Amino acid sequence: MSIAFEQKREAFDQTEKGNALLVQIQQWPYWEEIGKVAFKEYGMTAEQYVEVLPEYQRFLTLILLDTYPGLGMFSQRVDNVWHSHILSTHRYQDFSNRYYRGLMIHHLPCLEPKPRGKCSVCNTCQGCNTKCKNCQGKPLIEVTDLKYTEPEEPSAPGSPEHFYQAYMEVFQHEPPALWTLPLGEAEGFA
Repeated sequence: MSIAFEQKREAFDQTEKGNALLVQIQQWPYWEEIGKVAFKEYGMTAEQYVEVLPEYQRFLTLILLDTYPGLGMFSQRVDNVWHSHILSTHRYQDFSNRYYRGLMIHHLPCLEPKPRGKCSVCNTCQGCNTKCKNCQGKPLIEVTDLKYTEPEEPSAPGSPEHFYQAYMEVFQHEPPALWTLPLGEAEGFA
């Protein structure tokens, strides 16, 4: 088999797996409850929630595929839905049990370092499936030694390019505008 054929088959498999998983995620029975939390916590109207929810579900799909480690979050509106989901701890645990083998989908906020190298990011997390600008998906160092660094490669985990590539491979279309990706500004973006 040629390498090109193998890559196309793997991409097709990811699309097929992703779409099947997305359908299961969309059928989770508690999305309406999460919408009520989004309204309470963020003032998100039902119309706004209906617009954002499918993208949050796609984000979860990318995480649950376990093929794209270190995905970053590039939408404040989608992040607000994620926060609303997390705030419903019993529902978040139910979701994790059903779709992620009982493992917790951790949320590690992207925090800029504070003056004098001090940062308020947790340094006890291991094995997260998201990453912040500080840890770059690697085990964290002591907070006092933490310095902000950009990813070494443009498509490194946590980068907008990494997210864009994962989204395109699985969903076969560009992410909508509510994702704040620098499309056209980085190599490899359409």
